[in-house]
Amino acid sequence: MTSIDQKSPAAKDIENWLAAYVAKAMKIDLSEIDTRKTFEHYGMGSLEAVSLISELEDWLGRPLDATLMWDYPAIESLAQYLTTAARVN
Repeated sequence: MTSIDQKSPAAKDIENWLAAYVAKAMKIDLSEIDTRKTFEHYGMGSLEAVSLISELEDWLGRPLDATLMWDYPAIESLAQYLTTAARVN
């Protein structure tokens, strides 16, 4: 049985972090961010994806796959995956 890392943030915390990151990076008001819309919808491309994943790795304190934003293209889906992945690892 795998235990949940108590230091891992909840999906909602990850969603909030991602939404704030996207808003700041893309110069969009945070209130305009819909966590179900794709990163691409907000104009994020490869350069922004690499930067986001790098900062997210630092915030979470664990390595992440560089392709996560393509595998989980919206804030909500990425946050859910990261929460599930934390439970498994």
